[in-house]
Amino acid sequence: MARIERKRLVVKTGKENTETIYIITNLQHQAVDAATLLAGQRGYWLIENVLHYQKDMVFGEDRSTIRAGHGPANMASLRSFAIGLFLSSGITNIKRCVENLRHDPEFLMKMVA
Repeated sequence: MARIERKRLVVKTGKENTETIYIITNLQHQAVDAATLLAGQRGYWLIENVLHYQKDMVFGEDRSTIRAGHGPANMASLRSFAIGLFLSSGITNIKRCVENLRHDPEFLMKMVA
């Protein structure tokens, strides 16, 4: 287990904010240094921020009212599949692509053809 203290400047207020987080890892303390732990933590948040942003802001995942049974997991899988489809097709701006689909549903057929 490790403890990380982060400090950041809150732009709106101009105040410094300090946050303490704890990491649970199976790495032995002799085998890992602070830089490795920080790199792992930053990598986690990079994935979380990029994927969650796309799922929430583009597909409205947090606003979804699907709550029962396997519905939430199925929809999460469909959203992930769509993101993977877009990325594998070379599309880098998923938000713009989804907006194009709203105005031109045939765009999807052009994209996968």
